[in-house]
Amino acid sequence: MKEQKDFQEKFLDIIRYYNEVVRSDNIIFDERRVIKYEHMAHDIENQRSKIDTSTACTPTTFTTSTFYNYLLCKVLGIRKELSMHDKKLSFFYLKYKKIFDRCSVAVIIMSSSLTFIESVSLTLNPVTDENTGARIVSLTFSTLIAIVTAVLKFKNIKEKIESIVKAKEKIHNCQAKLFNFDKELKTTLFMSDSTKDGEECTPISRQQSP
Repeated sequence: MKEQKDFQEKFLDIIRYYNEVVRSDNIIFDERRVIKYEHMAHDIENQRSKIDTSTACTPTTFTTSTFYNYLLCKVLGIRKELSMHDKKLSFFYLKYKKIFDRCSVAVIIMSSSLTFIESVSLTLNPVTDENTGARIVSLTFSTLIAIVTAVLKFKNIKEKIESIVKAKEKIHNCQAKLFNFDKELKTTLFMSDSTKDGEECTPISRQQSP
């Protein structure tokens, strides 16, 4: 009974952390992109299910206890859900990162071009400022830079990327907790069954030669 209580407390602690990681996710995604991702993920899972049919939970190979069967099945289900949530975050991370990188590169190119145009204009007309075309191009680039920067700030792209990274770190921590719990539970059940059956592990150095 004490062993069951220990595992119960550890499992409840993982569940609390799991709820904090997944259920309290405050990242707001574009609904159209969420629907698009869900359709894509659904199609991928259907293709996987046709290839791999070993998705059923079979904890009876370790124990016949209903309590431990429940824990093993719940751990398996939570690990799958965490994996799906991690894939969703990765999908949106790549989307936002691509937008942010492209806009940043565009700003760098326009800033460099603006500096180059102003330098050429000053070189050709060091005293008078008669190059109207260069002034128009410089003004256009300056306006575009201001627009791109404002849009990035308005859409909170950088903040969303940082939030996704933090959420993925929490998911990986939760997956590590589940992995350790699953291994500890299975090892305990296996050793308990071996003790009941009277099996002993004989060191290789003590085995008699045939």
